[in-house]
Amino acid sequence: MLDKYVQSGFEGTVSLDSIGSGAGIRRYLHNECDVVSASRAMTMKEKMEAISLGKETVGIVVAMDAVAVCTGGGVSDDVSMAELPKLLTSDTWGEVRLEWPDEPIEKYYPGQDSGTFDFIVSTLFSGFAGSILSSSGLQLSEDDHVLVQGLLGDPWALGFFRLFVLCGSKR
Repeated sequence: MLDKYVQSGFEGTVSLDSIGSGAGIRRYLHNECDVVSASRAMTMKEKMEAISLGKETVGIVVAMDAVAVCTGGGVSDDVSMAELPKLLTSDTWGEVRLEWPDEPIEKYYPGQDSGTFDFIVSTLFSGFAGSILSSSGLQLSEDDHVLVQGLLGDPWALGFFRLFVLCGSKR
């Protein structure tokens, strides 16, 4: 897809980096990129920084993300919204439900620069990331492929990441 920009005559540098929303917005604010595909809107602090730097920003909603919470397969029961914060921060499966095994939970979560991480923290933890960040077995990555590989390699793993669908048509 990026090759089409070059083929159509674009003479600038074209790259596609897999980084979190926060990191992408920081790059934009510091003139390291011109366009950011973020899974969240700019924060008020980021907007104020843009104004102070003389940058005019425009946000356009192209699609909406969904968040998937997945296991490595050792536990496949549905989890209620009430159980979700405890599951995301517990050390073992048995801490969440007595009928689940006392196996340690290896956690594969998006990094703190991720809009998906921000969404989970703001929605389930009232904006306080401490409980997630201090839990054991935690591995953070901005790369969804790393998260999926962690889940595939451990039946007792837990992870969350964004799901998105881009649709197009030829007319």
